[in-house]
Amino acid sequence: MPVLLALVLPRDGAFTPVAPVDAAMGARIMRTIVEPTFAAIAREAAPYRGVLFVGLMLTAEGPKVVEYNVRFGDP
Repeated sequence: MPVLLALVLPRDGAFTPVAPVDAAMGARIMRTIVEPTFAAIAREAAPYRGVLFVGLMLTAEGPKVVEYNVRFGDP
């Protein structure tokens, strides 16, 4: 499953690489957020085809999900 880590800047909708997300943080995001999300979708027997955007906030305690946005499909 291809994953792109990007930053959406306020008010202009531009995407840019996220400097604070190094390889270790990317792996943590995949392990604690992305993989469990897809595992839950699979458990519900609700295959998803499309783009899943996970809006994250990096906090002192680690990454937190702010929102999920879906495009091109509906689980």
